[in-house]
Amino acid sequence: MSSAIIDVKNLTHYLELIAKEKRLILINIGLKTCAPCFKLSMILEQMSLKYSHLLLILKIDINVDFKLPLDEQISRLFSIKQLPTIVFIKDGSLQHGNEFQIDGYDLSKLEIALVKLTDVKFDLQYVN
Repeated sequence: MSSAIIDVKNLTHYLELIAKEKRLILINIGLKTCAPCFKLSMILEQMSLKYSHLLLILKIDINVDFKLPLDEQISRLFSIKQLPTIVFIKDGSLQHGNEFQIDGYDLSKLEIALVKLTDVKFDLQYVN
């Protein structure tokens, strides 16, 4: 089973992905070498398959993003305080407020945000 998560290449790619998307978009910003980021990515991979009809998951590797020219960096669009960071886009708009930006590995906050944005209870358990 392969992941349905999309690695975002640059700002242009990001804008193309979100332009006409009708599903809720979850953006995961992290690092490959970050333990909490890796742990979260395992859960998001399973979610991307199970909930693909409700949710599009995009991944931004901060190390890759920082190597891009400034005008193509995606991370500059968001207020990143801690890794991993999750933000949401619904109906083409970034969802603002503390409840819709998850800084660090916080599954309970992620679950609350998902329910508020979709009215669906997500199973966030990781199964090997």
